Amino acid sequence: MHDALEAALDLLSPRMDRDRYAQRLEDFLGFYGPYEESLHRSGELLALMSRERDRRKVPLLRDDLAFFGRTPDVIESLPRCSRLPPMATGPQQLGCMYVIEGSTLGGQVVLRHLGPRLGISASAGGRFFNSYGRDVGTMWKSFLAELARGCATDEARNEAVRTATSTFECLLAWFARQR
Repeated sequence: MHDALEAALDLLSPRMDRDRYAQRLEDFLGFYGPYEESLHRSGELLALMSRERDRRKVPLLRDDLAFFGRTPDVIESLPRCSRLPPMATGPQQLGCMYVIEGSTLGGQVVLRHLGPRLGISASAGGRFFNSYGRDVGTMWKSFLAELARGCATDEARNEAVRTATSTFECLLAWFARQR
């Protein structure tokens, strides 16, 4: 599923230009906005979202879109995903976060690949893909520790895996939709 999502995103394609990149950022905001709102409404993992460092990506996406000339009104009017994975329980939230947090590792690769070609950097147009910067490994390990604590039973692990799978499916459907 990870490979299928990478193919759907097409971020490392030689065809990726600044306009397509900005559209992809819009798409990410369309998913991450409702995802983060849902996670925050649940209240279960708010501490994890900001314990070591803020894990929210929406502010970074907004900054990147502003870099590409999107006004606050335009950003607010962008389509939002209505099909999210289930996030009613701790294991479900952790399963979804597994996919989202895992993507931060790949974001570093995307930024290194696209930065020079598109004229973006960690602080200008690439904040989303640089989300944790040099702390990406530490943040991933911290998340994995939380995942282990929150999914200590077979039942919880299975629920998290089902939700991670559902998260990939939701992301694939969102990025595959017609613009």
